[in-house]
Amino acid sequence: MIGPGGLHLNPALVVRLVAICCTIAAGLASRWIPFESAIGNKYAGDSLYAVLIFLIIGLIWSRGSLTRRSLISLALVLVIECFQLTGIPMSLYRSSAAHWHLLGIALGTKFSWLDLAAYAVGIAIVGFLEYCWLCLWVGSGKAELQDPAEPP
Repeated sequence: MIGPGGLHLNPALVVRLVAICCTIAAGLASRWIPFESAIGNKYAGDSLYAVLIFLIIGLIWSRGSLTRRSLISLALVLVIECFQLTGIPMSLYRSSAAHWHLLGIALGTKFSWLDLAAYAVGIAIVGFLEYCWLCLWVGSGKAELQDPAEPP
């Protein structure tokens, strides 16, 4: 927002945007840099995918409770994972058009129950970290018991 003193950015918004960029970078790195274990190679990226969804939901709906945002994120990744059963994401992936191919990659092409477990772990971890952040935010006296994205 632009006020009398110039451009003012909400610090919580900046933190969320930086977290989104870092999550994207970490997710891409998890696909390019091999882990020592097969579990790390596959499921670190899946967990980060769910973290990204959670952060985007928080960016869009910052006034929603942490529990609701976590449940909405979990429901959304469940819908995306189940959508893979239709075969549409695989068709998009096989497309010669770059934008459809990239969408197919983003949606994933193979349903896996283990992916759902990785998503749940990612959302649980980021939810816990945000809960800790909320506790620190409230403890610092910068806000009442509210989401840090809301203006104090």
